[in-house]
Amino acid sequence: MELVMMEKVKQTIYRYCLIQPGDRIVAGVSGGPDSMCLLHILKRLQDEYDIFIVVAHVDHGLRGRQSKEDAQFVEYHASRMGFDFYLHEQKVDLLAKERGISLELAGRHVRYAFFNDVLKKIGGNKVATAHNKNDNCETMLFNFIRGAGADGLTGIKPISNNVIRPLIEVSRDEIEVYCHSNNIPYRIDSTNEMQIYTRNKIRLELIPYIQKNFNPAIVDTLYKTRNIIDRDNRYLNMKAEEIFKRISRVTEDRVVVDRQAINKLHPALFSRVLRLAVKRLKGDTKSLEYQHAQKMMD
Repeated sequence: MELVMMEKVKQTIYRYCLIQPGDRIVAGVSGGPDSMCLLHILKRLQDEYDIFIVVAHVDHGLRGRQSKEDAQFVEYHASRMGFDFYLHEQKVDLLAKERGISLELAGRHVRYAFFNDVLKKIGGNKVATAHNKNDNCETMLFNFIRGAGADGLTGIKPISNNVIRPLIEVSRDEIEVYCHSNNIPYRIDSTNEMQIYTRNKIRLELIPYIQKNFNPAIVDTLYKTRNIIDRDNRYLNMKAEEIFKRISRVTEDRVVVDRQAINKLHPALFSRVLRLAVKRLKGDTKSLEYQHAQKMMD
């Protein structure tokens, strides 16, 4: 099992060009089985890939003493493995309240801002996170329930900007077996078993229900579906980019699109060209929802 696991991870790294010789990587480690597995695997690949690794941990300040113990646990094992350790402490619940966003979103903002700060300190170029195939399944279902286009239904990408996910093609079961086989210690976040977040409910209720009543291999099935959607979506986005460059004019604060040309496009390309216009002006399309794109098209 151990050799199979390592081979799967190395194939993922090769397939998506996740790691190159000389990379300087910040590993985001929570202390749970997924991130401890990731750290163990990165340690084993360190010499083979000639990479430099440091460990970053965020104490979200949500579980009192348990949060402090998680940080101490990660620091201890990072030190034992010869990695520098970076810690950030922040009351994520206060940030969520201040910005009027969910705890999950606030935590994500804090983590990635910190990881990128550490990247700058070490002159690094990549952040490694421990997202796996089950996480991808949960994200796809989460986005489907909320309503999402092709981008949302591709779930978690193996690589996005400077974030790499070497475990994205292995399941949580495989990770737990690997940890057990290699005597890798880990911590369990008690909030993961509480049905207080939508994602937890999807993991604890919805996916087991689907596995029991409809498709026991739903995690693998959705990952295959993700790959199909992603393949087609990347092609459409590539075509939209070509068209956008041809029919638009971009200045510092304005994008002018040829109305006659865009009105001749298929709706799938029409909406993508408009999204590109918004992205050029805003920097991203995170708050651009279906109804916004539809109003622009109308």
